[in-house]
Amino acid sequence: MLQLETTGLPNLFLEDGFEYRDSSEGRILFVHDIPGLFAAIGEAVARKRDLSGAEVRFLRKRLELSQAELARCLQTSEQTVSLWERGKVRIPGSESLLLRVLYLERMRREPSAWHLAGSADAGAAERLVFRQTADGWRERAVA
Repeated sequence: MLQLETTGLPNLFLEDGFEYRDSSEGRILFVHDIPGLFAAIGEAVARKRDLSGAEVRFLRKRLELSQAELARCLQTSEQTVSLWERGKVRIPGSESLLLRVLYLERMRREPSAWHLAGSADAGAAERLVFRQTADGWRERAVA
């Protein structure tokens, strides 16, 4: 199991789908299908009801928005987005829902706010573990 810290998410682990390779620069980590992995991570994060600051930042960066641009989308201030991302203040439910909907719509995964509002997993695992399958990266349920 590999803790993948480069995403900015401290709770992210890969079960497989990676290998170490020797190069002229030394031993390097090679992760298979990084775009697919990031899509799977984004989907799992967007389906959570309560987002950590790191998860807010991850979704914002995947949306390719600055803090100021996200603040405009959510009708709040850039300073508030910064506070959420640094974990100083939790993102309120309505802003969290809108951010998750914006993310899923942008990724063309699920354009339904009603589905997210009713099905988000309040008891979602704090630890996100992913494994690579023949069909791409998938989140693995953890107890």
